[in-house]
Amino acid sequence: MKRNLFYLAAADFTEAVELKPDDKVDQDDLKVALARQQNNQTAATAPSPQITISGKTADEYMQQGNVYYDNKQYAEALAEYTKAAELEPQNYLPYYNRGNAYDEQGKSDLAIADYTKAIDLNPRYDKAYYNRGITYTKRNNYDLAIADYTKAIELNPQHYNAYGNRGIAYSQQEKYDLALADFSKSISLKPTDGVSYARRAVIYCAQGNKELAVLDEKKAIFLGAKLLMKCE
Repeated sequence: MKRNLFYLAAADFTEAVELKPDDKVDQDDLKVALARQQNNQTAATAPSPQITISGKTADEYMQQGNVYYDNKQYAEALAEYTKAAELEPQNYLPYYNRGNAYDEQGKSDLAIADYTKAIDLNPRYDKAYYNRGITYTKRNNYDLAIADYTKAIELNPQHYNAYGNRGIAYSQQEKYDLALADFSKSISLKPTDGVSYARRAVIYCAQGNKELAVLDEKKAIFLGAKLLMKCE
């Protein structure tokens, strides 16, 4: 049992981490946050000009930070996100993005602190819970990871990746029935995701259900996913 699930943790965990750049905040999220801040201004107060540092707005620092992030220049991205946070300390987005950059550098304590700050500023931001859950999982803090994935699911019931990653955490706690349920839910939300079939195949095989494991392996291969192991 342990040998089989080692493959799930070691090989599949890369898949979980690679999901994070897709969750990086885009400019639509930033516009929502800025609009919220503008709506908080009183009608009697004339709108003030955007605050800048060295002539750049928080929006511009965020955009430049995203460019650096996409190019894997994480130190430079951190500097840009920090400037954005200085200009708009009540905006959760710079903290969330900076948390992603810290995580890419392996600075999990700083990443968790920034994700937590983003959550404090916007408790309904499911992406921050999800990414903090990934960081906790990498630290083998499975209870905390499961709590964060569960919150992400509560806020976004269609978040199939959160189900999949929670399934990984459950499998490491040897809660195989819960892991199986989460992988199955992930598949129901996105039937074209071959990785979820590969994950579920490992659990079926570990439970001695070779027939179902082989069916999931075939489905995973058909969808272009790599097998995490082969049930024999």
